[in-house]
Amino acid sequence: MRRILASLFTLILFTGAVHALDFPAYRTNGIAFNGGTFVDTVFENVPYVGSDLVDSLFQGSSKWIPSAQQLRMRDRNGRTWMFTLDNPFASIKGEMFNLTYPVRRDADGLYLPLHPLLRLLRIKFGIHLPLPHTGDLTAAPKTKNGETITGLELVERSNGTLLKIRTTEALKWEGMEFLPHYILKLDRGKLSKNCPTKVGGKGLIQSVTTLQEKGLAQITLFLRGQHNTVEVLPDSSLPGFLVTVRHSLPEPKKPVPLPVPSTRLGGGTIIVDAGHGGHDRGATVKGVEEAVVTLAVAKELKKELRSLGYKVKLTREEDEYKTLAERPKFASDQGGDVFVSLHCNSLPNSSRDKQDITGYTVYILREGESEEDKALARRENQAIQEESGKSGKNEIAPVDWILLEHQLNLYSKQSELFTESIVKEFDGFGIPKYSKGARQAGFFVLVGAYMPAVLFEMGFLTNNEDRRILASKSGQREIARRMAGAIDRFRRH
Repeated sequence: MRRILASLFTLILFTGAVHALDFPAYRTNGIAFNGGTFVDTVFENVPYVGSDLVDSLFQGSSKWIPSAQQLRMRDRNGRTWMFTLDNPFASIKGEMFNLTYPVRRDADGLYLPLHPLLRLLRIKFGIHLPLPHTGDLTAAPKTKNGETITGLELVERSNGTLLKIRTTEALKWEGMEFLPHYILKLDRGKLSKNCPTKVGGKGLIQSVTTLQEKGLAQITLFLRGQHNTVEVLPDSSLPGFLVTVRHSLPEPKKPVPLPVPSTRLGGGTIIVDAGHGGHDRGATVKGVEEAVVTLAVAKELKKELRSLGYKVKLTREEDEYKTLAERPKFASDQGGDVFVSLHCNSLPNSSRDKQDITGYTVYILREGESEEDKALARRENQAIQEESGKSGKNEIAPVDWILLEHQLNLYSKQSELFTESIVKEFDGFGIPKYSKGARQAGFFVLVGAYMPAVLFEMGFLTNNEDRRILASKSGQREIARRMAGAIDRFRRH
């Protein structure tokens, strides 16, 4: 941590698009503004700045709220600012902004991620705060002979591949798609001698070539896939461009309509998730373990679906532990058409009527409507704490639902139709429908499954009859047979 001598920042208007996924390395000597001194530091190689920078910039009065672990500030224009510890979201007058990295704290105070904060100030308030000049990355070095394009760099990310184009000034650009190529033309662009004519492939980009033409520079990306998306944005932290190539999200797959019920073999890939496993046994009642029941039903369901002509993938084939993040990622990576996560319900020992409560329930991913559903989701999500080895959140926070909006828009309706098919197939089963049968809650295991997805609580282990059916081979086969029928019904109608 360093204390920095004061100097003045300059304020200039800035307009342009934002890229929130990549920021340059930190090479400055510090942060100062309006004669004030602000602490800068690094958490896990990410540069941060003291939150009092915002306080001073907007002449606000901040207050730390211990109960909410939140810093709240009201500026002179009446706007309320809120930063929450260990949360990457900031709220400004009720509007949410993603800072990419979480707010941090140490003995000296609260810290905000530096580059996302500077980007927010540019875009939201038109304020550009350049970093001090020593090692300054906010301005590219001037070159001789009018060279304006000084370098290229390919970086592989978890969500795609990024091409960084370093320039000495802002340039007008035009992008054209001629698959499998994407051509970017930079008006008045002049390639420097140090700029490579070809860059080897990485991730979704097979290669990048450069070509100097009269009055412009052309950069051509040779893409590995035919169905990827390309996004070009000015770099908000450096002169230059960020070209991001991502896998296209799969479009919702519509069940093939048939005029009459058919006995023809089905098609598609079904992902079956046997809940819990390994050291995570789930609910255990009178020797019956949830982890054992779910795996047994999953294997029976695999047999049933294969007999109907479906390709089936299990998230676990044996008694092993899989994280809540691995399961939906596996489903999406395998190109699944349907995702089913199998579980068993239970009631706490303190519940007086636990022997009387019976029934199966089908859940889809949406914010819980009742405290009962939210409590169940928290219990199933407890594995997330075991994965991190420390206490952590076991439910989806209100602000996090914003990030799930795209997935919900694509697949919620189809997931609802899938639950209707399940309820119809389980009509008359030995385990009755609990309540209305189809409900919603924030289960982490459904987050990231880009397909119709449900979590199926097959019955209550705390109910004697439910437990008998769930633990028996005949009961497990019947559950699998009916679930396979529900999947087939959904896929065909």
